Amino acid sequence: MKLNVQPAQEGSDDQRINFRRLYICFAACKESFKLSRHFIGLDRCFLKGLCGGQILAAIGRDPNEQMLPIAFAVVESENKDSWTWFLELLIADLGGREECLTYTFISDQQKGLLPAMEELLPRVEQRFCVRHLYNNFRKRYPGKKLKEIIWKAAKSTYYQAWESKMKVMKDVNVEAYKHMMGTPPRFWSRSYFKTRNKCDVVLNNMSKSFNSVILDSRSKPLITMVEEIRTYMMERWATNRLRFEKLADEEVLPNIRRNIEKTNSYINMWLVRMFDEHIFEVRHLENSVEKFTVNLKDRVCSCRRWELTGLPCVHSLSSMKSRNHKVDDYIPDYYRKSIYVEFYKPVIFPVNGSNLWVRTEYPDVMPPTYRKMPGRPKKRRNLEQGEIDGSDRKMRRNGFIVSCSRCKKQGHNKLTCKVPSTTQAS
Repeated sequence: MKLNVQPAQEGSDDQRINFRRLYICFAACKESFKLSRHFIGLDRCFLKGLCGGQILAAIGRDPNEQMLPIAFAVVESENKDSWTWFLELLIADLGGREECLTYTFISDQQKGLLPAMEELLPRVEQRFCVRHLYNNFRKRYPGKKLKEIIWKAAKSTYYQAWESKMKVMKDVNVEAYKHMMGTPPRFWSRSYFKTRNKCDVVLNNMSKSFNSVILDSRSKPLITMVEEIRTYMMERWATNRLRFEKLADEEVLPNIRRNIEKTNSYINMWLVRMFDEHIFEVRHLENSVEKFTVNLKDRVCSCRRWELTGLPCVHSLSSMKSRNHKVDDYIPDYYRKSIYVEFYKPVIFPVNGSNLWVRTEYPDVMPPTYRKMPGRPKKRRNLEQGEIDGSDRKMRRNGFIVSCSRCKKQGHNKLTCKVPSTTQAS
């Protein structure tokens, strides 16, 4: 934990020390992250209390493809200085700068984050959330056709597929093509991602999940908020630690098993020809152009999906079936129950209440200086264009969609409802 305060000004009558920033990274989070794929999502969310502020968070992924909170910080605002302060402490906790250069980071290109990353971790692999990229893109170049092209290009796992999608975009709208090419594809397309950390995600969803979990806590005083976050993480570690103890003989984790089964449902669309015991040529039955080479011994496929995720792709699964190989033999260890149990062995310990806290010799830290912002105080963030469609706006109250009390449909209330009201004659 790291506390940063605003010292009293010399010569001023007010000698109070005010809170400025707080950084927290539990030892259990660090120990668990060492066993994970080194993939980190960075995000921020605002505090809804009287004094305002922001929470900066680093979120990883556990072996079951679920959220792994690593560290978070409370800062006065989001800028290069606050991101630099947070990242310096995070890098120190995760093994130093040289170790972190082998990690992969994904973000929404928050204010001040990219300059801080370039200063602290130059040449580190970074990814940009495609949803955030598209929300900015659609403001200038709307249309369903362009949307489909962008997402197909982002999800393309090999260069030739990405190139063909971008050629289609160029034919549809040259200016849109130039706009997308302004962001190098290594930041947003799977076809350019490195295969080192076995994660092919193009969305920063895990960070959004953490922001959603702490939604209610963000409106509470600082100590209460931090205590609720700590309690949530303590219970999460304990629950996950006991989660799969009664899992029979199933070694592969549930979410990974579902992923494999979904991919396996498409193998009937592929024709397999064997070159030798380990190498196969796999062709699509309806599109002869789609043809890939699989090497089961080296665990690679020319589509690159197997290398990106560590999980067999549909071409490799088809090859395994043709030789009656067991799929579980090709699942990496970091997707198995044994690693999951080790992953959540570290413990986040309980903490006594404030009635048992020991008073230190240092002066009390006062709340941050209150800054009254113009306008009516906001409790909800501004939703991005992609989150509310202009043609089908939905009314919300406290984060929940409101339904009309008359017709029970969503998107309006009874004052604007077009269904006539029925009244009984007295």
